[in-house]
Amino acid sequence: MALPKVAADTTITNLGMRSDEHLLHFGLYEEPFVITGINHRFCYLSAQHRSVVERCLAVIDRRLGFGIVQGAVGTGKSTLAHLIYSRLSNHPEYTVAFNNDPAVPPTGFIRNVLAEYKQPNVGRQMDQLKNNFREFVYEQVLQKDKNVVLLVDEAQTMEPRTLELVRVLLNFEGDRGKFVQVIFFGQEELSEKLRRYKNIENRIMGVAHLEPLDRLETQNLLEYRLFVAGRKKPLFTPEAIDITHRSSSGIPRSICAIADEAIHLGYEARVELIDEKITWEAVKQVVL
Repeated sequence: MALPKVAADTTITNLGMRSDEHLLHFGLYEEPFVITGINHRFCYLSAQHRSVVERCLAVIDRRLGFGIVQGAVGTGKSTLAHLIYSRLSNHPEYTVAFNNDPAVPPTGFIRNVLAEYKQPNVGRQMDQLKNNFREFVYEQVLQKDKNVVLLVDEAQTMEPRTLELVRVLLNFEGDRGKFVQVIFFGQEELSEKLRRYKNIENRIMGVAHLEPLDRLETQNLLEYRLFVAGRKKPLFTPEAIDITHRSSSGIPRSICAIADEAIHLGYEARVELIDEKITWEAVKQVVL
């Protein structure tokens, strides 16, 4: 039996799906404000972001052992963690692992860490797993002269017993300093949580806070991402930037969410510049 014909205005292409035409309209080659995934080309590093990276690298290169980075949701902690991981992974003097799911019991955590270092999970008991980790670290540091680095994202979710395990790992040291460099990335309650565990809080050798962006940095973020995506001239009016900054409270993730919606609304209205009217409408549409 023949299938019924579908009216042109009910096809999937006419059900509100967005094509790439909005990019062409604004002179863009690709989406500038996607907030899912990590694309290092679009990572705008403000002065404070660069400072945080430098402080983390100082803890690592001086083999001080333990540092933390904290800030509100959306301020760029995970982005910086991935950026540091990518940078260190490209240098043979580092052996680096990244863990973004630390809310597990100690045995699960150390198994995951061993797997991230591409080490076999030999043994099920904690003593055996710690021996495996110790042997791996000693081989990397004493035989291969490498700096072992562990980056832990969402660290505020860690169990007390897992924090105690990290304290034990930080005890591996020699004449040149700590054998394992651990950097925690977490939300603002991270330092408060660590304060309840003096044995590990006392080992913190560097603390960095990520603050919201100011108005100028908000503008720089917008213009940088637009430039990377192919736009060579301003797209947002000064008033639109003001509204974006105030409505987002300077949180990079929220800035990008508003700007992304504004570009689509601007295309639908066929405007040449994103003004305050379009931006206010975008703010209404976005869940911040």
